[in-house]
Amino acid sequence: MKKIILITQLFIGLTLFGQGNLQFNRAVHTEINCSSAAGINNGIVGATVSVVVPAGKTLKITSAYISNYYSGGSSVAVNYYDSKLILDNSPLAYCQYLPGNLEMNLPTNNFPLWLPAGTYTLKILYSTTYNYPVNTYFSEAYISGIEFNIVP
Repeated sequence: MKKIILITQLFIGLTLFGQGNLQFNRAVHTEINCSSAAGINNGIVGATVSVVVPAGKTLKITSAYISNYYSGGSSVAVNYYDSKLILDNSPLAYCQYLPGNLEMNLPTNNFPLWLPAGTYTLKILYSTTYNYPVNTYFSEAYISGIEFNIVP
């Protein structure tokens, strides 16, 4: 009898204080892109965009990607050029552009990444070491995920 009462109380307690159920709301795809003149971009934020998760919802980020390319000049003079995709000071993806048009794209976070309701800043951060004469670097990035309603 004591076991039945204990199990019943435990079930009722977990039901009342559970985290709620998740209900699909929409797919999310946020893009960000920018350019930077060669020679002035070490540690410079290239672009920012706000990611808003409304109250009563949560966002599951499933992937992040960043890519670089350049315009003008020659890639032979470039030692390396890299950029990072950052969400509120937490790196999501990294791209390094090496001589000979070799590009390495690496995720820096284990996905999925769950975000509670709030406003977050997504940004591209540049870092370069090169000789010249590359004129302009461009970066394109995105995050993809699923937004859920939290149903009590």
